[in-house]
Amino acid sequence: MAGIPLWTSHHHELTTRPGGDRLFCFFPFSLFPFFPFSLFPFGVVLALISGWVSHSIADMMTKGGVCWFYPSRVRCVIPGNQDYRMRVMGWGEFWFAVIMCATTFPLYNAASTGQGTTGLIRQAIGNIDSARKVYDTQKGANVWWLEVEGKDNISQADITGRYEIIAGHGESGFQILIDEEKKTVCRQTSCDWFPEKAKVSKGSAQSTTIFKLNIFKQAIAKGLCSDNPAAATLKKRVKVQRQRMTLEQFHAIRAHADDWLQNCINLGLLTLQRREDLASLMWSDVHDGFIWIQQRKVEKWGTGNLKIRITPEIQAILDRSNDGVESEHVIHRRAHRRVHAAKRTDLNAVLPGLITKHFAAARLASGIFPSDQASATLPSFHEIRALGANQLEAQGKPPELIQALLGHTTKAMTDVYLDRHQIRWVEVDTQEY
Repeated sequence: MAGIPLWTSHHHELTTRPGGDRLFCFFPFSLFPFFPFSLFPFGVVLALISGWVSHSIADMMTKGGVCWFYPSRVRCVIPGNQDYRMRVMGWGEFWFAVIMCATTFPLYNAASTGQGTTGLIRQAIGNIDSARKVYDTQKGANVWWLEVEGKDNISQADITGRYEIIAGHGESGFQILIDEEKKTVCRQTSCDWFPEKAKVSKGSAQSTTIFKLNIFKQAIAKGLCSDNPAAATLKKRVKVQRQRMTLEQFHAIRAHADDWLQNCINLGLLTLQRREDLASLMWSDVHDGFIWIQQRKVEKWGTGNLKIRITPEIQAILDRSNDGVESEHVIHRRAHRRVHAAKRTDLNAVLPGLITKHFAAARLASGIFPSDQASATLPSFHEIRALGANQLEAQGKPPELIQALLGHTTKAMTDVYLDRHQIRWVEVDTQEY
């Protein structure tokens, strides 16, 4: 109602459409190409441009048309016969609006389910909800990859890249694995990464080699063949992209960490435990001069039952962690928001995801890494295990001890952690030849 006087004196298209008879209308739309689109998500920009263009084209169907070439008085109209054009504020415009509104609902349902042309458009522009629906409906036994563009929620580092999906996260997110460290990707601040664009693509079947191995085993058992050619398949070699952590970098990051995170970092360096095991360590697990740990990652294999002797260095960390904050967990902090989570009684406990986020923040605050370095290549909390293993090896500790602390079932995996921190030279005595 408030727009009726303005429309009566300045015509319909002046207040809502490009062009017009008055400079005050033309001026804002003349700045449209200079609009800061980079500050908004791509989907929002696409909606703004599509709405503006479609609105203008619809106005060309009125008797007044649109002055696309202001200050020229020439008006652009469709169709050419004015008898077939709509009268402004008339029944034709009314029913046109009704039809457009009516078609909105089926189009919205098609877009929300990720099906049809609208679903393809959402996937093409990198809508993570559509990508998750495609993954849920077609994942099967194949490897899936996530192509993502965005930022790290803590360090704001660029995360653009292609990563293997290990599972879904929440209702519309993903879990990816980078150097044995899980990352969550969704359009919420609670996740590790915030994607601006996200697409999924299907890879090869995960069970191809195993399936062939089993087939030839059955064939050998039935006497159909004598060997298993599938066993000769070369294992896929994955190049580790994440940068190793040096002792100097470790000290720089620790200097910018909170007290509770310093306790976690120090304990991880001495015991070589994963962040999940450090976060779940309770005071009841510390007794009789030892720390009793069941490593969660290898628990299903019946291994990883550790009884770590409390050295003076470890005892100093435990004494510092016993800071008077009420908590059943060794690694804890005073909660800023005392919100009861499901199945969580210790509100001061620290979750593994919080360790990762605060470690990334301390790494950023240290200033020892380039601000434009890709997040996937920066050393994570998990790199403390490799650094600690290297320190124990330098102290002359036996390889069996290092392998037990790391919780590895094979020595080859332990060597991978140690080899990343040094070059191993093979001595060759030429006098023997």
